[in-house]
Parts: sequence; structure tokens; C-alpha cells
Amino acid sequence: MRSHLKVYFDFEVKAKEYDDAEKGRLLLAMLRYAKDGTEGNLTGNERFVFPVFKAQIDEDIRVYETKVSNGSNGGRPPVNNRKPNETENNRTEPEETETAKKEERRNKKEDKRESIRRFTPPTIEQVTEYCRERNNGVNPVKWFNYYTANGWKVGKNPMKDWKAAVRTWEEGGSNNGQHGSSSGGSDGKIRSAYSFLDEQSGAV
Repeated sequence: MRSHLKVYFDFEVKAKEYDDAEKGRLLLAMLRYAKDGTEGNLTGNERFVFPVFKAQIDEDIRVYETKVSNGSNGGRPPVNNRKPNETENNRTEPEETETAKKEERRNKKEDKRESIRRFTPPTIEQVTEYCRERNNGVNPVKWFNYYTANGWKVGKNPMKDWKAAVRTWEEGGSNNGQHGSSSGGSDGKIRSAYSFLDEQSGAV
């Protein structure tokens, strides 16, 4: 039960046409209604304006009860924004998640650029030795000149593994017209490359 009645300044304006006795009865009727909901039996002119004040008292009571139900400080009940099965430890803020994704994408780009930077073109000696080890029939000089001329690219992409590129030439065949030799003198050129390697290593 409420212990007070809120009276607004417009009481005097709305009741200005009434005499003091009518204003007094009106005010007492408002007090009784605010206390226990009793309207009483008004017989004077005040009965015409009482419904206006009654409506205001009802609204004041509704606002008051809402504040009481929401807490003694008038605050709203706390809103639970957590998802089902979400605890304080595994709760992830959307902004932090987006930041982590951006960082991951940036790291992947850096790793890709670093991988490209780490590639070191082989020497003609390394290519010749690798072809001799595999006995693959690939002309190492032609292979070396081909990739030196195109900037060490496989198609449009930077080369990552030169030995894999050599093996690709093996699969294409030594006489495929693009990667291998197109004449019967290919064996002689390959032997010359091997002899060059032997000379460099002192095994003439």
C-alpha cells in the first residue's frame, strides 16, 4: 500500500472554478482513492473533475509498482545476453573474434610472402647433378636457361621447388618440343653438361 499521494501543480488550475469546500472534498476523495481505491460519494461540483484526477492517480500507482518490482533503486532487471551453455570462461566477444580473424589472415599472407622469399634458384651445377642422379634425360642446361629467362616461374606462379619442376620435365618427356631437346643431339648436350660439372669438381 502506498503511503503518499502525488499532487501536481495543475490541481489548482483544474479546480479553479470550485470553492474551497469543493476543493477540500476533492482533495480528500483523492487521498482515499490513492490509499485504498475507495471513490466515495461526491455530491458537489467536484464530482465532475474527480475522474481526471483519478486517471492520474492510477497512472502514478502503475509507475510506482513497476519501479518497486524492478528493484528498490528503480533500475531495470539485468538482461542476460549469454547464449545457452555459455560461461564466463568460454564467452567470446564479437569484436575480439573479428580481430583474431583479421590477425590470422594477415599471418597467412605473411607466411605466403615469406615462403616466396625463401626460394633460392639452384645453380647449373646443382641441376646437372640432380638430373644425373635421376638419369632422367632432361637437358639441365636447357632447363636452367628456360627458368632463368622466365624469372623462375611455373606458369604464372613463383617457383617453390625446383626439383619438382625438373621432375615435371621428366614426365613431359625429353623430346616434347618445349622442355626437352627436339633433335638427336640432345644426348650430346646432356653429356657436355655432365662433363662441365665434372670439370668444376676436379673429376676430369
